Amino acid sequence: MEFAASIVAPLYWAQRDDEGIITARNGTAFFLRKPDALFGVTAAHVVEGPGGWRESCAHHGKAPLRLGAKNGASVELPWDARCIDIDIDIATFAISPREIEAIERVPYGGLQAQWPPPALRVDVGITYSGFPAIGTRNLSREAVQFGVLCGTGLVSSVIDRDISMPLERDYLSPSSERVLPPRTTISAASAAVL
Repeated sequence: MEFAASIVAPLYWAQRDDEGIITARNGTAFFLRKPDALFGVTAAHVVEGPGGWRESCAHHGKAPLRLGAKNGASVELPWDARCIDIDIDIATFAISPREIEAIERVPYGGLQAQWPPPALRVDVGITYSGFPAIGTRNLSREAVQFGVLCGTGLVSSVIDRDISMPLERDYLSPSSERVLPPRTTISAASAAVL
C-alpha cells in the first residue's frame, strides 16, 4: 500500500467560486516508466471533462494545473505543452525525472517483461491508489490536504475499456486517524491500478 501511494500525486488547481471563496479541485496522476519513456497518466475528465480543470478555468478564470508533493510543495504542469494523448478517459503527459524528484514520487516500472503488459483477467489481484476529490480538505486560503485512498481486491470483470472490482466496505479501514470516504464510484483511470 505504501508503494501504491508513492507513485500517485494529487493533480490540482485553485478555483474561486461565485462567492469568491478559493478552494482546491483535484484528481490523481501517476507515473510510468517504460524502457524508452517516462510519462504521467490521469483521467481525461480531470483535465477536459465536466467540472474539470479546463471548464473551471473557462468559468472561474485561468488557474495553473499543479502536481502536489508529499512535503506540501507543488510543481506546475503546463498542460497544453505537455499533453501527449487523450483517449477514452485516459490522458498522458510528459514529465521529467527532475519533476518526479521534486514531488517526491516514484515512477512505476512494473515487473512485466513486455510492454504493454498483458490485459488483466478475472480473479487476478490488483492494487489501486489515488486522491479522490471527496478526500480533499481546504484547510485555509493557502493550505489544502489531499486524502489518499489505497486498496486491493480481485478483478470481477474485464471488458474492452473497463476493469471492475467490488469495494467491500466491511473490510475497509482508514489510514491514520482519517475516516473512510463516503460510498462513491472510483474510476480506474483516475487511480493507479497495479
